[in-house]
Amino acid sequence: MSDPSAQEVLRALDLLLDSPDFARSERSRRFLDFVVRARLEGREFEISQNTLATEVFDRQGSFDPSTDPIVRMQAGRVRRSLEHYYLTHRDQHLVKIVLPKGTYVPEFLSNDETREIEPESGSRNMTFGNILSDHQAPVIVVCPFANLTGDPELDYLARGLSMHIAIGADQRRDVRVLVSSTDPISATTTTSGPLPENLSVGLCLRGALLRNGTVLSLDVQLIECETGYQIWARQFVHSQPEVEIAAFLEHAARQVALMMFNEGGILYRHQIRQLPSEHNTDPDSYEAILRYFDWQLAPDPEAFGRVIHGLQVAVRKDPRSGIARSFLARCYADLWALGFDGIPVRIEEALDLALEGLSRNPQDCRTEAIAGYVCLVMDDMKSARRHAEAALVNAGGSLLFLDAISYLLTLCGDWERGSAKLRQAIQGNPFHSRFVHGALWAEALRRDDFALALSEAMATTTSSSFWCPLMQCVALAHLGRIDDAVRFRERILEFRPGFSGNADWLIRRYIKDDALVAQIKEGLAIAGLTVS
Repeated sequence: MSDPSAQEVLRALDLLLDSPDFARSERSRRFLDFVVRARLEGREFEISQNTLATEVFDRQGSFDPSTDPIVRMQAGRVRRSLEHYYLTHRDQHLVKIVLPKGTYVPEFLSNDETREIEPESGSRNMTFGNILSDHQAPVIVVCPFANLTGDPELDYLARGLSMHIAIGADQRRDVRVLVSSTDPISATTTTSGPLPENLSVGLCLRGALLRNGTVLSLDVQLIECETGYQIWARQFVHSQPEVEIAAFLEHAARQVALMMFNEGGILYRHQIRQLPSEHNTDPDSYEAILRYFDWQLAPDPEAFGRVIHGLQVAVRKDPRSGIARSFLARCYADLWALGFDGIPVRIEEALDLALEGLSRNPQDCRTEAIAGYVCLVMDDMKSARRHAEAALVNAGGSLLFLDAISYLLTLCGDWERGSAKLRQAIQGNPFHSRFVHGALWAEALRRDDFALALSEAMATTTSSSFWCPLMQCVALAHLGRIDDAVRFRERILEFRPGFSGNADWLIRRYIKDDALVAQIKEGLAIAGLTVS
């Protein structure tokens, strides 16, 4: 197989740069144009972080990639734009330009080479690579959506729904998502190409557009392929004439992706229900991660030790699993910052695990945010903020992990922007993490909006630590509801009988503003709990 000619590559480059995937970002256009032309001209040695920083981002003088991640983050954006372009364009005469992970030097693949590699690695809709071993990660097929309205003008919108959902799931690193031209339930093929023969499909997401008079609806269902059992179904109704149909369907697809692929979403709740009631003492990475998700949905301090043990075993068994390392780092940081008894841990070990997880998944916004969280509780605010900003860029506008990232941004001191993004995430994500309301409680408290602080404290609804009753106690005390505040003060002491002795240290693991710490202590004092 001969390599594509320079003329073919430049033609493919022109089409890419003119596409919507690149037209919106001048930086992405300049990045891709520079690396492709340098590769064609035999100047691979020039394709480095320092050269890109100067040529593409106009960085002058000394450039330190350890403190300025702009090149790495932009490379991630270019990779996602390339993946999206090739998901939505099937020109049989195109050369495919690929930016492999771990390098900024592009590869040029002929059409035949592209078809050969797609079933194995291809783009992110097929597999997430070495995040989990192939036999561990569940496979979900997003099938073509049927247009049953009788209106052929809606065909292209129906075809785009599966792609929108897959792109919405792009930030997941512990499930394999396949956009298929075949419905494995009905075996109806809408375009050429069956499912790969060696793929064991567990779940199928399918749906249809229907019309009843002037009302358009989108019906979606999640099916277990082996049994045909319906796990979940949802109907979205277009009942606002002023909203364009395309905008309605795009919003519905985004909601389906959030409901399906959030850590507390439908897919993971279903997977958790399949787990045996007894904890496996020798779990693989995916089972250990599911146990962690299960603990998040219903925190039980007594079960926390088993969750951590499972992740420790998974890390030893599967050295490729960066996400298991990141989750274990988050558990260790929780243990240290919340003062859980019985499981000794060094916070430096949490940081090592977080950075190892990030090195294995350098473009993953979740592992980036976990590294930032560990830095936050360690008082390394500069690094925490840097990781939060990088996670925000890597999220690419997705709401999937925006709640945790915005929580981190807010506690890092970006009160206005962080809280605004956090409210956006909460409003748009029906399965957002409840603990993130704690950052909005702190933001309301610093503005002396004690009624809102109480509302956010009540929305936190976690039973795993002293923080939930502490937030309620402080807000109630500042509102003058002393009897209620005293009741929650007693809940604090149930969690931490010696709380007043090290309360200042515990509070400052998350709250870095001295004035806000003083306000929290004042509320506790009003409720009769003096903090030394």
